[in-house]
Amino acid sequence: MEHYSPEQRTVPPSDVHPTIIDYEPQFPDVIFINQDSKESRQVRSRRGGRRGVAGIGTAVFLQFLAIKCFEILKRLYVRQSLKDGATTELQFRDAFAEAEMTCAPFIEHAFEIAHGLTPEVKDSDD
Repeated sequence: MEHYSPEQRTVPPSDVHPTIIDYEPQFPDVIFINQDSKESRQVRSRRGGRRGVAGIGTAVFLQFLAIKCFEILKRLYVRQSLKDGATTELQFRDAFAEAEMTCAPFIEHAFEIAHGLTPEVKDSDD
């Protein structure tokens, strides 16, 4: 992406985009996590305490991020398994169920990583 200026190499965080952005035609094969999505802000506001919205470095946000990464992994698994063309709704649901079962061990690793990133951060209830 060096042919783009640094400010054009990303999708700016915004509440008008979903949490997972994997549809930008300018960025094929790139997936963005939008930390300012309505979903993300809702999760962070539930644990923000007296100071409002919790920061993106808090344990609650990193757990949310781990779940979103698991969702991305499932999407990629389904995309790969259905790359041969059009599918029926039943085939899609079957592929998604298979993705969830096959990728399930990742979620434990994702939570371990999230916990490792916040060894001294307490939940924002305090």
